[in-house]
Amino acid sequence: MPPSFGVEQAATDPTAAEVAGLTFSDPTNTYSITAGTFIFYFVVETDVLSTLSAAITDTAASSISLVDASGVSEGDYLQIGPEVVLCGAPSGGIVPVTCAQLASAAATALVGASVWKVQLQVATTSFPLDFVNSDSITDWKLLQPLAGAKLLSVGGSVTNPYGTSEVNFVCLTGGADHGLKLSAGGSKLTVVNPPANADYAILAGNVAVNVVATTRVVVITLPPEGANKGEQVVVNRAAGSTFDVHVVPGLTSGVSDSIDGASSAVEVLTSVSPTWAGWAV
Repeated sequence: MPPSFGVEQAATDPTAAEVAGLTFSDPTNTYSITAGTFIFYFVVETDVLSTLSAAITDTAASSISLVDASGVSEGDYLQIGPEVVLCGAPSGGIVPVTCAQLASAAATALVGASVWKVQLQVATTSFPLDFVNSDSITDWKLLQPLAGAKLLSVGGSVTNPYGTSEVNFVCLTGGADHGLKLSAGGSKLTVVNPPANADYAILAGNVAVNVVATTRVVVITLPPEGANKGEQVVVNRAAGSTFDVHVVPGLTSGVSDSIDGASSAVEVLTSVSPTWAGWAV
């Protein structure tokens, strides 16, 4: 019988996930449980793997089309919006997939949507005999540091002398953030996916903007520095883009702000240097 449990951001450390509330619907053989294994599946939002080159209109789709699938291998998990898919062996930009993995729900997605490769961290814990049936289980917690990550799902199983249980998944992608962001305070970044090949003006800080530039140079205008002091902006030229992305200053009171201290600077993002990040000062 797999365990039931909850997952949330740790109250004592906002960069860590906390697993607690371990229970079992059937107490049979729980006396001899001696270990638990919890797998944390997560992405780093600023590390965009690729973008969709075709929309996903069928929630039962058996394949997806990526602008660049060179970083995908058979057995990888990918996140696209609220859904996690399991990959087969890619052929060009076409990737066979099994939908709705890690207890996520199948979903549609627009062309140009960002795609992230899912990473994982395994944590194990040991239990004394009959611990899971004792009063002490109510105070049990497992903390997993994942600073700067967005947690998608946690899979948990337990082991006794008879073997290891099935894995129960707690999926966290159903909300507006499509995951649990494990960052302190205002350092959380909102991911923005502008339409492909369209210029875009960033309106506020604490964002990561993923830019697809496959037909022309795309210009990204930064938000005014003064109104967003202390906030971060990250601009990513998406994998598979064939044109440069230009990052240009915003305006404060009609005066151009600066990029890296030079008011006339334009940061050019290329395949060699695809990411720009800065803080409003």
